[in-house]
Amino acid sequence: MAQIQTMWDARRGGNADARRSDLRVSAAGFARIGFVPAVIFSCCKCREAIPLETGQKVHQRDICPKCDADLHCCQNCRFYDPHAHNQCRESQAEWVRYKDEANHCDYFEPLASTGRRAAAGSASAEKARKKFDDLFKA
Repeated sequence: MAQIQTMWDARRGGNADARRSDLRVSAAGFARIGFVPAVIFSCCKCREAIPLETGQKVHQRDICPKCDADLHCCQNCRFYDPHAHNQCRESQAEWVRYKDEANHCDYFEPLASTGRRAAAGSASAEKARKKFDDLFKA
């Protein structure tokens, strides 16, 4: 088991726990002080919400604190489009074979929504659900 973990860490570029802890501290810090982050970024595999501070970048070796998936991958990029040429809306980006693994793309931008917009969206969804339920009350 130790050999498998060592090979896994070598593939990921070092100790996974050390890289994961930075993201966990940030997420816990935001929750503790009640701060709404500027951008909410989510993992493409487990949909774990990862708050990003203004100007914070997702680096190639960053991984999800919940599922250990690569965060700097095509499926987490705002240019990713499965129906576009090379599955990317950025015309100058090179083709990437594995869309769910880390890559060296210089055009990567996290697929994110603002915290306020996400909070407002959930409130409007609740209103819509309530109105829909009210239609069928006897």
